[in-house]
Amino acid sequence: SVVLYVLDKFLAEKSKCGGVFYKGSFFPGRHYEKQSPQCFWCWHVGHTAKWCKITPLCSSCCEDHETLGCTAIKPLTISRCCLRFKY
Repeated sequence: SVVLYVLDKFLAEKSKCGGVFYKGSFFPGRHYEKQSPQCFWCWHVGHTAKWCKITPLCSSCCEDHETLGCTAIKPLTISRCCLRFKY
């Protein structure tokens, strides 16, 4: 993926409708929608770890400790802290 910041509105619309060639590769154009930030400390959406005051949550085992120091086996391809595991 490539994100281009285009100041000219005409060029922005033209690249969004068609796309952009860059160094021999074609990139289809679309409007970039900024995602809400996700905290990698507690895994909540809407803030970042820099400002988080919530207890850390391990993304491997979902216990109350940092992911970096986790000793659990990590064969998972998806975080256990994902919302789908809450239900």
